[in-house]
Amino acid sequence: MRGNRKTLVSCLCVIAFVAMIVAPALSWADDATVTGMVSSEGILQADDGANYVINADEKGDSLIKEAGKKVKVVGAVEEKEGKKIITVSNYEKME
Repeated sequence: MRGNRKTLVSCLCVIAFVAMIVAPALSWADDATVTGMVSSEGILQADDGANYVINADEKGDSLIKEAGKKVKVVGAVEEKEGKKIITVSNYEKME
């Protein structure tokens, strides 16, 4: 019985360690700070010439309402079908 308990505790420790290593990798996305102009079509036209499709969630919809304004956006960037998509974490209007 005592040997089973040691084995169980050892297995749980290994599982916890692996979870701590793997979990951040699973939720990892490229965070970026992008400065540019927002278009009414939901595109962030970055100062460096790149275009980002603004993910249509609550924060993204709020950002799209800033069409025609220069903004600084922080968010997760991923690429799908050759397009860069930014999921907005936060943004601020630039002067």
